Amino acid sequence: MIPNSLAGRLLALLVGLLGAALLASTVAALRAANANVTTLVSSELEVRDRIARFALAQRAESLEERVGVVTADFAFKAAVASNDRNTVLSALANHGERLNADLAILLDTDRSIVLTSADAQEVPASLLTGIDTNSLKTTTMLEVVDSRPYQLVISPVLAPAPIGWLVIGDEVDQETLSELAQLTNADVSLVVSGQAAEATKFTSTLAFAEELAALKLDDAVEALRDRGWLTRPLPLKVDATANATRTDLLLSLSLDAALAEYNPLRMQLIAIALIALVLAILLALGASRWITGPVKNMVTAAQRIANGEYSYHLELNSGTELDTLAEALSVMQDTVAERESRIQHQAQHDLLTQLPNRNYMYTLYQRYLRENPSRASFGLALMELENLPQVRDLYGSEFSDEVLRSASERVTRSLRRGDMAGRVGDQQILLFLQGLSPDETDSVIEKIKEQSDEPLLINGVPVRPELRLGFSFSPGHGTDFDDLQRRAQLALSLARSQGQEFAVYALGQDESHLRQIRIANRLQEAIGEDVFHLLYQPKFSIGERRINGAEALIRWDDPELGQVFPDEFITIAEQTGIISKLSEWVVARVIEDQVNLRKAGIDIAISVNLSGLDVLQDGFVDGILEDVQSAGLPVDSVVLEVTETAMMADADSARRNMERVEKLGMRISIDDYGTGFSSLAQLRSLPVRELKLDRSLVDTIDEELGDRLIVRSTIDMAHHLGLEVVAEGVETAAILALLRDMHCDVIQGYLLAKPMTVNALGELLEQESRNTAHITETLDHHAGL
Repeated sequence: MIPNSLAGRLLALLVGLLGAALLASTVAALRAANANVTTLVSSELEVRDRIARFALAQRAESLEERVGVVTADFAFKAAVASNDRNTVLSALANHGERLNADLAILLDTDRSIVLTSADAQEVPASLLTGIDTNSLKTTTMLEVVDSRPYQLVISPVLAPAPIGWLVIGDEVDQETLSELAQLTNADVSLVVSGQAAEATKFTSTLAFAEELAALKLDDAVEALRDRGWLTRPLPLKVDATANATRTDLLLSLSLDAALAEYNPLRMQLIAIALIALVLAILLALGASRWITGPVKNMVTAAQRIANGEYSYHLELNSGTELDTLAEALSVMQDTVAERESRIQHQAQHDLLTQLPNRNYMYTLYQRYLRENPSRASFGLALMELENLPQVRDLYGSEFSDEVLRSASERVTRSLRRGDMAGRVGDQQILLFLQGLSPDETDSVIEKIKEQSDEPLLINGVPVRPELRLGFSFSPGHGTDFDDLQRRAQLALSLARSQGQEFAVYALGQDESHLRQIRIANRLQEAIGEDVFHLLYQPKFSIGERRINGAEALIRWDDPELGQVFPDEFITIAEQTGIISKLSEWVVARVIEDQVNLRKAGIDIAISVNLSGLDVLQDGFVDGILEDVQSAGLPVDSVVLEVTETAMMADADSARRNMERVEKLGMRISIDDYGTGFSSLAQLRSLPVRELKLDRSLVDTIDEELGDRLIVRSTIDMAHHLGLEVVAEGVETAAILALLRDMHCDVIQGYLLAKPMTVNALGELLEQESRNTAHITETLDHHAGL
């Protein structure tokens, strides 16, 4: 297993290298010792070989001397010459002690056996071939006679011519081998083997001779080598003739016994190697610590840096290149500390004003609560530089940034000890006012006004910032930072809408805001759940004395929010970007209802309210026209109502989109006229055919002369421009009579009918004369006055 640490790996590497070197040297030394022992044993076998040869030669000389005495004896010669067996035996008996031989054979001149002491009556052919009839010399040899190995001497019997041959020999038996073993100090084996697959005679002083008895010479040598013995063959007889035997003397020394003498030396070598290995391990451990110690210190320093601890300064003083690395690490630590401090400051502060940002203000707020648990009374003021967008449009972004920076500095100087200011919006600054109560709001305003009354001088241009503030207080208005800031925003919105310098949040003020949030979250799902429905409010034509149209009004009854009025959700739908989906739903339902009304024989135009975003969206009104035509309805059966502010927001786009559908016969009506700032002259360029007076202009004309004059002049000018006028919110007969006198074309309101379902609208139109009789009577009555 590879260690994980650098020190462990370095230690393992050094120990491995040193251990491998020690192991290699020890193994080499042991092998060299073994080789040396083997060489010494081989040398000793050579010496013992010479000793064995010398001993065998001495035995042969002894036999020659003894046979020479017999063959030189006159009486023995006479006995041999007489060719009398008994005489010869008697002569040999006389020399028995002198011969002291294990074998005696007398041959005649024809090399035939005259007599023999062996059981066999034939002698080996190799013995006969060893007789030198020419030189008549005494010959020595080793021969197997009667299955026994003998060392033989063959000597001629001369009188003076050869009259026979005397062969005497000593058997090479176990005793002979033991004598040679004692003399040579080695185990001696005699191996007699034939050329063919004959039985092998194996005589030996070895303790395990029986296991080798059936082996030939080469096999015996191999077996001895396997047992750890070195052998040296000493050929005694080699005869290549047929059926001849081979006789060898093997000298053997135990290599294991010789190596055993070197065991102490081996143990010493192993002990030295182990001691050296231990010293190597200690040396490697010290080296690894010397190398990795500074590295560990640098790792520890790096971990401190990673954990944000920058106060520790690393000094190694190791006298190596690691000192330079440690110094570089310290420089990096200082650089990281400085950079992190800068990044942290940038993350917590606004880069332009250097004021704390919202997140840091929240952190400071939490710290204040922890440090002052019993003094959690404070105020939050959201201050807005209202004229900053105008300054930016007039002088540019850099100029407005300098205005914001300078204004922030002034506001910061006006704060009390313990107060804080942070930038939380493009032109908004949040003030944390420690210990401030609602009764002390005026004093804060006065200090801020003192700083803001004097104009800022930016690049030589005087600028007076227009400040507006919204206040919320803890714990009266809550303790959650987000809630307090949101309520300060609501107070700021209230101050802006009322034109005041500041406003303080009032309890319950944010309920409508929370409801708007819930409506926004629910609106997307509501469209798919089909919780909307349409109501229709009829329109009555004064000139035609009949109902000639109706306005489709969307209603929302939500299972979670209850009844949601159009004034609540239409604006939110526009802000969230799903108003077009809502408009598409309304148009589709109106077309469906129109088709059903037409089938029932009811022919009126239905007006659909569109958002300004719908009108300005290329292709949207074209899609409505295509849907109407696809349903088989007349183009003028659907009237598009658009507010004047939507039409005037982008007059060119509105005119371009409206002209396409108006040319094809679809009517366009300006809704809620009188609530915006457009004029009839501006509307003249738009392709509209109808003008709807907002109820805010209509419902007071029976009481206010000024309103009557405005409505009358508007109707007159609209007629002059060729527009039909519809008055909304007609609820009394008096208002109806005044509108008739002003020549208003169409009325709509509770006096005629409240908004109703499409089925109710159908029933109303089926009995129109009865349901509109009160309108007709009013018109006729005032017409007769």
